[in-house]
Amino acid sequence: MDSIKVLIVDDSPVVRSAIKAGFRRMESIHVIVSGVARDGDEAIWLLKNGQPDVVTLDLEMPRVDGLTCLKKMKEISPDTRYIVISSIADSAKGLEALSLGADELIDKKDLSVDRLAAAISQVARSAA
Repeated sequence: MDSIKVLIVDDSPVVRSAIKAGFRRMESIHVIVSGVARDGDEAIWLLKNGQPDVVTLDLEMPRVDGLTCLKKMKEISPDTRYIVISSIADSAKGLEALSLGADELIDKKDLSVDRLAAAISQVARSAA
């Protein structure tokens, strides 16, 4: 399988590190982290400059929240795939993220290497 470039967007350094560590442990998928953002403003800048295949996106962030960020990112890069990883993924905001174009929702309490690998594989297949 080809490499997949991923932009990680989350305000929590612990979650960003966990996602990066999860990517390193994946055996069936080669993930290149093209950038790491702490908020929506930084994410939009990195999207424009890094052209990732996939963005993992939290919904609750300072400055620019995940839903606003997702709307802007979809306008800039409609072919990029978006995986929402949030503690409120199963809320109305999670459903709104899907309606705005998120490809997958993962609740942070369900985040694991296997779940992350499945989501990356799913969105990579749908992009092909």
